[in-house]
Amino acid sequence: MPNYKAIRNFLKRILRPRQRLGRSQTGTHVSLSQQRASVSPEPDETFEQLVARVLPDDEPSAALDKLKSWNLHIFLRRPSGLLLGSDVVFVEPPR
Repeated sequence: MPNYKAIRNFLKRILRPRQRLGRSQTGTHVSLSQQRASVSPEPDETFEQLVARVLPDDEPSAALDKLKSWNLHIFLRRPSGLLLGSDVVFVEPPR
């Protein structure tokens, strides 16, 4: 005969309600880290156009190198450097 009490206790442990977001186990508030600045590409925008839009004060080749180093997820896919409308393009280095 199954031990229903043990099964019920086991299910309570694994199915207990999740902790509320923003609270730790002790009930104190948890602060989130600041997010990196990012943009989404405009329709049919190239990386050269994006560089001119988000880093206008930098030399274009140096600005493109910065964006490449901050956005490896875009440059490692095939075809390399293709911008999609759903891309998140970071415009500052990691913190």
